[in-house]
Formats: sequence, C-alpha cells, structure tokens
Amino acid sequence: MRVSSKTDYALRTVLDLALHHGEGVIKAAEIAQRQQIPLKFLEQILLALRGGGIVESRRGARGGYLLAKEAGSICLTDVVKLTEDALLSVSSSRRGAARRSTAVDPFEGVWKRIDHSIVSVLSGLTFADVCKEIRERSRRAAHNYTI
Repeated sequence: MRVSSKTDYALRTVLDLALHHGEGVIKAAEIAQRQQIPLKFLEQILLALRGGGIVESRRGARGGYLLAKEAGSICLTDVVKLTEDALLSVSSSRRGAARRSTAVDPFEGVWKRIDHSIVSVLSGLTFADVCKEIRERSRRAAHNYTI
C-alpha cells in the first residue's frame, strides 16, 4: 500500500489547520512553509478540500483558510476519499497481478481483511485525535531531557 503525495499533503494540510485552529484564517503560504509542501500543489489540494467541505476560504488581504467544521468531526477517511481513487486499498493494488494470472489469489481474503482494517483505523481517527497525540508527544519530549 502506498500513500500518494497528494494524500500525504492533504492530510498534513488539514492537520496544520487543526493544530492552528483558533488563530484565525491561515494563509496558504504559511501552511506550505510549515509543512514543506510546494505552494502550487497546496493550492490544488486546498481547492479539493474546499470542494469536499473540509476547509473554507476567505478572500482578501487578510484572507486564507480554516477548517469548515470542528477537527473532532473530520475523520482521516474524509480527506483520503477526496484524494485517492481507491481508499488506500491493498487488494486493488493486487488486482493487476490477478488479471495477468488465471489462478485464483489464495490471499484474496487476507487482502480484503487488511483493506477493512485500514478503513477502520482511518475512520476511527479524527484530526482532533491526531492533534491530541501530537501535543502529548511534544509534552513528553519536553519533559524527557538529560543532563
């Protein structure tokens, strides 16, 4: 299973907006710099996220982007569905090999269970969950120093 750059960048974009929630609108250039995403690519991603109801945009000199809803109501699958044709499927990547062979794939059931597990994990995590985890890791790292 591979995660495309577009999906990785989209997830990091929404995470950035979630981490900076409450700071007002965030300019695309700020997100691009913090997340090391090429600005032109980020603009395309933000357009898709806006179309999917994940982010809102504000025009003008003080314009930018913010989450369209609370981070706790946006699952990782909400973003992945906007950027991937198949929802990070192991079995779909195996279909090409299966088409080249007339034999039945003995692991088809395994691949489908893996797919189900991936969807289950991504559906069970919101951006608020990921933000909380990041903040907890940062706190632990700040307290874990040696002399």
